[in-house]
Amino acid sequence: MKFRINLFTFLILSLSFFYLQCSNETGKKWKKKVIVYAPGYKNLEQWIYKLPYDKITHINYAFVNPDTTMKLHPVNDLSLHKMIDLAHKQDVQVFASLGGGTPESYAKTYKVFLKPDQMDTFISKLIDYAQSYKFDGIDVDIEGHAIGDRYEPFIVALSKACKKENLGLSAALATWNGDIIPDAALDAYDFINVMAYDLTGPWNDKKGPHSPYSFAKESLEYWASRGLPADKIILGVPFYGYDDSSNDASVAHKSFQEIMDMDSTAYMKDQMNRLFYDGHETLKKKVELGNQFGGIMVWEITQDAQGKHGLIHVIYENIDK
Repeated sequence: MKFRINLFTFLILSLSFFYLQCSNETGKKWKKKVIVYAPGYKNLEQWIYKLPYDKITHINYAFVNPDTTMKLHPVNDLSLHKMIDLAHKQDVQVFASLGGGTPESYAKTYKVFLKPDQMDTFISKLIDYAQSYKFDGIDVDIEGHAIGDRYEPFIVALSKACKKENLGLSAALATWNGDIIPDAALDAYDFINVMAYDLTGPWNDKKGPHSPYSFAKESLEYWASRGLPADKIILGVPFYGYDDSSNDASVAHKSFQEIMDMDSTAYMKDQMNRLFYDGHETLKKKVELGNQFGGIMVWEITQDAQGKHGLIHVIYENIDK
């Protein structure tokens, strides 16, 4: 009898331990990722309680960048702390996204900090920063002229540091800068977010849809051809459109909320006059395509329409969970 009681106690303790171990694992256990970029530059406090935490797996906070003294910003932002806490309570992981298209001022700063005599210190500060906010990982959105010969050693070293501290590492990449991304850097990422949008826009003379389905398919195929496993490739979709009749970005760019405000049936189509965007049917097709890879990424979530016709609902209803 004593043996049976001890065995029973052992089994209960073992099951309890197993449960605790499982419950400490972070992140939704969905088959595919749903990653949304959330812009800290849009008055964080106003929208952190509106984010669809139940419909996403990751938030990429945009953006975190160093000043000339290597101090990372934002500094002790209470709203950011709140958002990360709210996300973690619903098993959503939060990454700190670096760069942000990398404006010229940041590009110069990164080039200085990625030099051999400063890179290790910079990586150490990045890791400390991520841990201070309880970020789950780091997302690299360093683009264009900021990608130099120090990019590969930086990403490889950052990957090792992240793995050591159990942090994830991702990147926002596009086909237009694919040729300058070294294979070793690409392999160091846990996954990449493919920016399959902005094929056309007010900065060039191209006309028509800026994010057609064909471009999404071609973008995924390109990164797969680089040797990445399908589950490491996340398809990026836009929650905005461009009116190609204007070369003024402030006029041409329309959030999906603004588009719906213009026409309550806009979600049923992809075009209004010369304004091109993703409606529900096109987005559904893209989600089905994303299900063949690693999932869906959104730029950016605060541009979505409120209510039942919001694009995030289409993703949630069709993503492979």
